[in-house]
Amino acid sequence: MGGLSYLKLFFISSLVMAMGAYFTACAVEGGSSGTGSNLSSISSSGSSLSGSSSGSSSNTFAAGIGGAGQVNTAHFLFGIQVPGGTPVPAKINSGGTLTGSRVGMTTGIQANNPRNAAIDPTGTFLYQAAQPGIWGYKIDRSTGNITQMPNTPFASTQNVDTIAIDQRGKFLYAFGGGEVFAYSLQAGTGQLTAVPGSPFMAGPATQTFGPTNRLAVDQTNKFLYVSASTGLIGFAIDAATGALTMVSGSPFGSTVKSAYSIVVVPTNHLYEATYSTTNASNGIFGYSIDPTTGTLTSLAGSPFDVACGNAINMTAPAQGNLMFAGGCGMFRVSPTSGALTRVANDPCDVGVGDWPVFDPTGKLLWLVTNDVNCWHCDTGVSAYRVNPTTGTLTLVPNSFFVMQNGFSGAIISIAITQ
Repeated sequence: MGGLSYLKLFFISSLVMAMGAYFTACAVEGGSSGTGSNLSSISSSGSSLSGSSSGSSSNTFAAGIGGAGQVNTAHFLFGIQVPGGTPVPAKINSGGTLTGSRVGMTTGIQANNPRNAAIDPTGTFLYQAAQPGIWGYKIDRSTGNITQMPNTPFASTQNVDTIAIDQRGKFLYAFGGGEVFAYSLQAGTGQLTAVPGSPFMAGPATQTFGPTNRLAVDQTNKFLYVSASTGLIGFAIDAATGALTMVSGSPFGSTVKSAYSIVVVPTNHLYEATYSTTNASNGIFGYSIDPTTGTLTSLAGSPFDVACGNAINMTAPAQGNLMFAGGCGMFRVSPTSGALTRVANDPCDVGVGDWPVFDPTGKLLWLVTNDVNCWHCDTGVSAYRVNPTTGTLTLVPNSFFVMQNGFSGAIISIAITQ
């Protein structure tokens, strides 16, 4: 092997270790559980789930979980791994522990530099943002296994920073290169078709090393918001076509520095996290959403928790009044004013990489974790029980589920579905 190849190999290995160190969160003592291997298969006696989401008249959805229109208990979790590759699937057991599925895909190319993932409301189709492309997988609703969809990757030449699906599962939106790419999602097949007028100009993203939820559809399914370096860009969604029209007054919050991720919680308030490698975070900025126009108005008391350095990705359940911000902790959301009050710290307390995911019911939270504090160690996901009154978290015993090893890669984001 020539010197150039050795240098290339060294560079890739160093990059993987750096990414692993960046994205890996707190260590969980006790190692993995007996069912923690991602190579184990789900028992054939496991319950089979239908391909459509169970009915609910609620217009209140869990937020920042990777699953659109989610209101019911989650059944499957997927880890997005670097330096490329297929998402790691797992079945969620009743107590929050995970049981592995064998990946159904045995052939096909793999995504390069994947970011976050979004799942449609039926829990049938998973889409992974990557650089380049949007990678589609079909989820086996009985086992959680995934198979690569035909025509994957979609948008094969476009670098995608983040993706999101609307609450009805009709449209998928991808943000990359300062533009929003809109697609209609074909029922039954999951195929993507570009929406007329796509792409729609938004603005460049604040440059960050890792993935982040930069797109959010509001709880009424009328507006899409984008976190760009110029501020928050609002778009009205055409319910019939999925086409976007910029909300008057955009960009909002243009003076916010180091904008990172956004989330729209069930009270229909929008929150924007900030992140800076210089620890110059200004806390979490909150906005009310005008239900008619989509205009954002800064909340009284915003930014909240300014002492919290580097709040990152955020998540909220469909029920209750809690929101969790990675690197900061658990917050109580005022249903009227939208004010945030921190009620518990992040158990990882590292400020980067733990990618929180709330179960829609609000009973469980999952975080990306290590088995021990090291750079060459097992990386995966741990479950925490949530006290709905106090917001405190309790680690579920033996819940650590191995998905990667810090020497060869990392888990950078997770998504769940009912």
